[in-house]
Amino acid sequence: MISKKYIVFLFCWLLGGICYASFPVESETIINHIENAKPKFDLLAFLIGVFSAWTLPYSLLVLFLIKRKHIRKSLIYGWLVGILIIATLLLLLFIGTFTGVPWTIY
Repeated sequence: MISKKYIVFLFCWLLGGICYASFPVESETIINHIENAKPKFDLLAFLIGVFSAWTLPYSLLVLFLIKRKHIRKSLIYGWLVGILIIATLLLLLFIGTFTGVPWTIY
């Protein structure tokens, strides 16, 4: 016997297939809204974060000097990427040291 769950599922599935994109989409308002948006990412702050990740406990003091949130966020993302780069290099060093892989490969 067919249960009510299957009937509701089939009804919603067929209704979704019939009604998909059956209304006009105005793309001009979406594009204008995106162009007027404020910047959410600062490349300079990100690069400063990447290159200052090795001085991380001391470079946290920079956060007290910056007032804009998107610059702080980009700086923190840069620190995270810098930490990942340092961890990857340390992992390669560890693998190369204890497995005997010659350094000419890297």
